[in-house]
Order: sequence, then C-alpha cells, then structure tokens
Amino acid sequence: MSENTDTDEASEPPPFDLSHLPDNTRDLQDTADWYGRPDTFLQRMSQYANDIQQGIGITLVVPGGVVSGTVIGAAQFFTELSSRFRDAIAEHGVDAETKMADDFADFFFDQPAKAMADEVVADREAFRAGKLIEPRYFMHRHLHLKDAAFTGGGSPTSFHLGYTRVLLSQVAAWSVGTHYVGPPPA
Repeated sequence: MSENTDTDEASEPPPFDLSHLPDNTRDLQDTADWYGRPDTFLQRMSQYANDIQQGIGITLVVPGGVVSGTVIGAAQFFTELSSRFRDAIAEHGVDAETKMADDFADFFFDQPAKAMADEVVADREAFRAGKLIEPRYFMHRHLHLKDAAFTGGGSPTSFHLGYTRVLLSQVAAWSVGTHYVGPPPA
C-alpha cells in the first residue's frame, strides 16, 4: 500500500473565503421590511388625533394579544402622563421626592407635550398664512391611547393599562371600536 502523508495527517480545514463579502455595512443592499412598516391609515389616525385633540375607539392586534382603547393626540398623552405621575408621587408627601418627580415629569412629559403641540400650531398657522403649500404630515411611529386594556391569548379578562403608547410597526391588524374581555376599564 502506498502511503499518502498529505491525507493521513491531521490538517486544518481551509479558511472560509470571505472575499465576496462587502468591507462594511454601507456596501450592503437596502431592503424593505414590509412587515415592519406601520399602517399608513393608523399613521393618519394618529395625525388626526394630534390635530383635533379627539380620537376614536380602536382595537389593535399586537404580539401576544390585543390592545383596545381610545386614540388621543401625543401632546394630550404626555400631558396626562405628567399629571398622573405628579399626583402619584405627591400622595406620599415627601418634598424631596415631589421635587424630583416634578423635574422628571417636566423633562420626560411636559417638554415633549409642549414641543408636539407647538409643532401642530406652527404648521397650521404657516399653512393658513400660505407659507406652506400643503400641511406637513409627520409619519407617526406611535399611536397613543387612553383607557387602554390588554387581553392576552386565553385570558378571561382584560388588563387595564390606562394611557398607552403603541409602536405602530408592531400592529398586525386593527378594527374600529373598543373590545374588552370582561368589564371595560373604569
């Protein structure tokens, strides 16, 4: 028998050929994630709620269950969160906590609410004055709900969430009207 030392010896596998891969991610082809795009009707519904400060009841199918509530504007959402946050901390009566809560609420809730409300007013006034050819519509990424409730698969009742911000790209389906399992949130 002839001995072939090339095949008998333990040899390392050949390295992977990576020469066909791009040097960095900027060289990769852009792709559209059709399932990650928010529903344009829901985006318009969010804009409508921002403009007129009113919304409708809606039920959203999201991963893990269903969220149902009333659509509200983003400014109203943040204003309400600010008020509720301050009230919850004030119940404890500790001045240091109240001051910290006030600073927190101002930074995270009041300032965004004011900025959003100011943008809506500025755009409306610019449009009416003829400075904008058409109103600017933001492509909203979130829908804001009040009196929201979540119902998970197989749950006998809905879990009350209160004020809730839903990422629109996570909504798989929706219907008009609020639907709760068990009694509606109080």
